[in-house]
Amino acid sequence: MSGSVGYRVTILAAVLLLLALPWSAGGCRRSQANLGEESRESFQEQQPPAEEAQEDQGGADEESQGGVRVLDLVLSPNPVEPASALTVKVILEGEPASVSVTLRGAGGSAEPVESWRKTSTLSLKPGGPGEWVVGTVAPGQGGVYPVTVRADDATASEPDWLLKVYPKGFLAEPGSADAAGAVKARFEKEFKGCELREVNERPLLEDDKRDPRFHKLFMVVFFKPFEGPVLPSGQISYFYYVVRDGLGGSWRVMQGGTGP
Repeated sequence: MSGSVGYRVTILAAVLLLLALPWSAGGCRRSQANLGEESRESFQEQQPPAEEAQEDQGGADEESQGGVRVLDLVLSPNPVEPASALTVKVILEGEPASVSVTLRGAGGSAEPVESWRKTSTLSLKPGGPGEWVVGTVAPGQGGVYPVTVRADDATASEPDWLLKVYPKGFLAEPGSADAAGAVKARFEKEFKGCELREVNERPLLEDDKRDPRFHKLFMVVFFKPFEGPVLPSGQISYFYYVVRDGLGGSWRVMQGGTGP
């Protein structure tokens, strides 16, 4: 009898254990799932959305520049003839204490002779809302001058912010895709009947601060078989300054002479 009772107790315990196992396993799975969800929620709370992070970063950049943002630069007229009246206007957001523009390689109007050997900085004055303006005189030396704007501690420049100073009729001359081609075309026009022997590009003069992307110096060597009112006969060296009409523009000879 005792053996039969013990056998029934063993079977009953086994049944209870089998009934408890699915509940425990399910509970374990639910606990792991809840733990994963809680971990993800905690991570999301610690990490700000990407949009907010970008906005915060942009705000820091703007604040580091004093809240001033340069929107545009207006040069009028442009192109302008050398030593002629010129208006420079800067359009911006914010309220800077000072605004200035720098023309690489240009000099002040008080020094028109070889003014391109210096760097000119012009201070602007408040104009209309969001505008700073200055009236000045264009550089006396022709060329293409990149312009940089400074508003307080912030600086701005764009590839097309170029002051083009051209003598009258400069753009009416045929342009060339390369600088050497422009030199050859001008030589054939100026020295008919002469034999062109060499066309060599030379570095700009050491104190020439003009942008080399838009200015090149060439020396040509040719033979002149006849006398003339200016140049004698024989082998002659001649120099040409060639200017490019902006990035991707055509090259044209701006001036030439027996010395650079």
